[in-house]
Amino acid sequence: MKAVLFDVDGTLVDTVDLHAESWVRTFRHIGHEVPFEAVRAQIGKGGDQLMPVFLAEDVVDRRGKEMEAFRKDLYMSELIHRARPFPGVAALFRHLRADGRRIILASSGKPEELDHYKKLLGIEGLVDAATTSDDAERSKPFPDIFLAALDGLPADQAIVVGDSPYDAEAAGKAGLRTIGLLCGGSRSRGPARRRLRRALPRPGGAAGAPRRLAPGAGLSAMAAWWQGAVIYQVYPRSFQDSDGDGVGDLPGIAARLDHLLHLGVDALWISPFYPSPMADFGYDVADHCDVDPVFGRLADFERLVAAAHDRGLRVILDYVPNHTADTHPWFVASRASRTGPKRDWYIWRDPAPDGGPPNNWLSEFGGSAWTLDAATGQYFYHAYLPQQPDLNWRNPAVQAAMLDVLRFWLERGVDGFRVDAIHHLIEDAAFRDNPPNPDWRPDQSPARRLIRARTMDQPELQPAIAAMRRITDAYPGERLLIGEAWLPIDRLIAYYGEGGTGFHLPFNFHLITTPWQAGAIAGLICRYEAALPEGAWPNWVLGNHDRSRIVSRIGPEQARIAAMLLLTLRGTPTIYQGEELGLTDVPIPPALVRDPWEKRVPGLGLGRDPVRTPMPWEDAPQAGFTTGTPWLPLGEDHAALSVAAQAHDPWSMLSLYRELLMLRRREAALSLGPIMAVAAAGDVLRYERQDPQDGRRLLVALNLGGTAQPLEARGTPLLSTQGDYGSPRRLRPHEGLVVELD
Repeated sequence: MKAVLFDVDGTLVDTVDLHAESWVRTFRHIGHEVPFEAVRAQIGKGGDQLMPVFLAEDVVDRRGKEMEAFRKDLYMSELIHRARPFPGVAALFRHLRADGRRIILASSGKPEELDHYKKLLGIEGLVDAATTSDDAERSKPFPDIFLAALDGLPADQAIVVGDSPYDAEAAGKAGLRTIGLLCGGSRSRGPARRRLRRALPRPGGAAGAPRRLAPGAGLSAMAAWWQGAVIYQVYPRSFQDSDGDGVGDLPGIAARLDHLLHLGVDALWISPFYPSPMADFGYDVADHCDVDPVFGRLADFERLVAAAHDRGLRVILDYVPNHTADTHPWFVASRASRTGPKRDWYIWRDPAPDGGPPNNWLSEFGGSAWTLDAATGQYFYHAYLPQQPDLNWRNPAVQAAMLDVLRFWLERGVDGFRVDAIHHLIEDAAFRDNPPNPDWRPDQSPARRLIRARTMDQPELQPAIAAMRRITDAYPGERLLIGEAWLPIDRLIAYYGEGGTGFHLPFNFHLITTPWQAGAIAGLICRYEAALPEGAWPNWVLGNHDRSRIVSRIGPEQARIAAMLLLTLRGTPTIYQGEELGLTDVPIPPALVRDPWEKRVPGLGLGRDPVRTPMPWEDAPQAGFTTGTPWLPLGEDHAALSVAAQAHDPWSMLSLYRELLMLRRREAALSLGPIMAVAAAGDVLRYERQDPQDGRRLLVALNLGGTAQPLEARGTPLLSTQGDYGSPRRLRPHEGLVVELD
């Protein structure tokens, strides 16, 4: 008996003898779309029985007595405890059924494991018969198991899907064809062995929770964890509610951590959950060192961090240094008296000669950025709402107090911070007017009537960022510092700091605002890469809690292209919750609007509620988000887009994200390698990534248009956005393709 070995892309790589002693099991490949044409070709061959077997990311040899322990400790842990769906298997089974085949599933597990096994593989309803190891103990000889399982099925239509060489031998003696899905050959060699030299994640942690393997592990010992990582933004109000009040909370996030694990991300960034009057839903902080009761308690946060770390997930918090809530004890003391010790902790100015605001500065949320405090006769400055007074970072006491906030959370195991609105942190010391913006239009935000030359991106900002960086660098474990600054590229790169002493990652939002055209995006990539300081690491963002969702901006077909773009560009990508489901902006009736920006400046489309609606998890009331009334309504399409609805569909957006993240983790070229040959021709954007160790090159080709385009690449397709492997010769409409070049 021989086994025909295919790589996961369908390439024939070897033929080996089937011997149990030398057999190896391989893992995690079946999340890929199994190449059915290769299967069909082998099934149709005559002569010697051949067993098509699909190799995976790694092969691990075990012999003799080690085999049972190996299966029990790794195989079942990886498949059962991980409980990760493998859409490629379900797709293969559907293809087989469409071809008129009747499927017998051969499992080495016990009968009680079989239903879980079928559910895991997403093949309930696709199996005609099944056998287990218990059947083998009752029936002799072994081939009779399969003959009995036929139970009236036509033998010429039946095919055994097994996971060991015994299945192949026994089915062959019974005159049946066999496919091996969960097996590989230890004798694979040459290019196949080199391509399959990957690291196998081992299970661990509490309650069988698996630990994550670092992207590109073993390929770049010098890379920090965050360089090869993918960050996932959690907006806690809308992720998962655990207590039925309609608002998501920290225990809810902990309950859904396995979604992030199965998705394949490396870190979660959690938007604010601090005590707050919720004028701006958490960005008006009344206490930077505690948890608002609506989200839980500090103990809930500590349990969340422990659970995330058990799974190998990092935790990043939102840090809001620019302002506080007007109910914060610091501001209460500041506004109590002109001569109080905390008066200078905020920015106070006397009225203009006419009694009005001190200058023309405008709030980001509309109206003047100055509010008069009648009791003391002075105005205080607020870049955002009047309920969010700005701190005075020129005061050393303020800076020291806010740096202590970082220490508080770092000592509780936080792995990094996303620093909110950093470009607003310091204002012009002379309080000069902002100049008018000649390009402003009435359909734009009123705040854009002025060029914010005096209220943003001031020179004194960089020492404050460097001080934050010194704090995070003082803690072990490569703590990460991310900065939110909506700035042109030439100004954004300054936030890396002189000699790399600033942010590790100043957020790059330019994909959000760049026209969705191949030439425009190619130009952006080249400008950004060229502008990066030496040693600086890039990053990319396509969506967040403030901007319209990707599907609503460019449509569902191009949103799949956007996913491939985000996850194959050089640098650290950030995914906003729900993008992996293809969620859309949800229209919010006027009576249900919660966002203060929309309330203050209605009708301009500035409201953020449509992108902050709850996550749909399952086919249940309120999509499994809450047992109560959600704080914002779910979309009408949310049930069809839920995690449960997409989990076992190999063509779903969720499956595509999982495939992309798996490919990124497997290929160091995508997680850590350089980018080159960036080009655009018509609707096609293309670039190459290179493995930093062995020099292998991957081509990423993206068709941003609705007509087929020639590609004429020479190599092996690894993944298409259309759920199969595609062709290196041609891009279909709205198709993205990753090709390993010859």
